[in-house]
Amino acid sequence: CEVLETRLGEVPYLVGAEYSIADIATFPWGRNLKMLLGEGASAYPKILAWVEKIEKRPAVARSIAKVEKMRETLTAFDKAKPEMLDKIFGRGQHALA
Repeated sequence: CEVLETRLGEVPYLVGAEYSIADIATFPWGRNLKMLLGEGASAYPKILAWVEKIEKRPAVARSIAKVEKMRETLTAFDKAKPEMLDKIFGRGQHALA
């Protein structure tokens, strides 16, 4: 985090002045910073601001909305039936020989 925080103190995006594949690849990790670090995430204000800026990009906002909608329709692992978990993880009768 320190490397990203320092870099984002120098430039608006990871590679420089323009949004790039580096930002696209790193964004999902950065978006989970609060979940991963809890209160400790506040030590990285530049990363948090960068995440907010990227979340506001129209294509990113549309993608996030689609993911959230998809999550609403999926069954969480803790609510899935054992048979479904066996299918997902290739266990029991669903195991490959």
